[in-house]
Amino acid sequence: MKNRVSVRIFLFAICLILCFSFSTFASDLIRTKVMDNVTVGAGSSNVSSSVRVKKASFDRNFGMLVSANDTVTVTQQCSIDDANWYDPFLTNTSQTGQVATADTSYVVFSPVVAPYIRFNVSATNSTNVTLELIRSED
Repeated sequence: MKNRVSVRIFLFAICLILCFSFSTFASDLIRTKVMDNVTVGAGSSNVSSSVRVKKASFDRNFGMLVSANDTVTVTQQCSIDDANWYDPFLTNTSQTGQVATADTSYVVFSPVVAPYIRFNVSATNSTNVTLELIRSED
């Protein structure tokens, strides 16, 4: 009987530890809607609001929820001062800013190391777009 009680207490303690760990992880995530049901016209592009990335761990990937009625191309831009924006390049000919070509999906991408980030959304056909940036900060 004592063994059963000990096993139950042990299992209960494990469950508490796991629940606390998962809830702590989920609360560390920062979710920012950078576009909320914005219409992107056919053959055109729109720019999202900018996000100040304070202490982000750039060795981790960022996530983005992309929701659109049709396929869109999402690229990231970076800024040092939130006024002048740049398309990131690895070399003079290799642009690295593309995040996704998708309609509705969760996308994981490597962020550009800069204090500010924003997204450019291009569409072939007119569509409504919502983008939500998901990241963690140290």
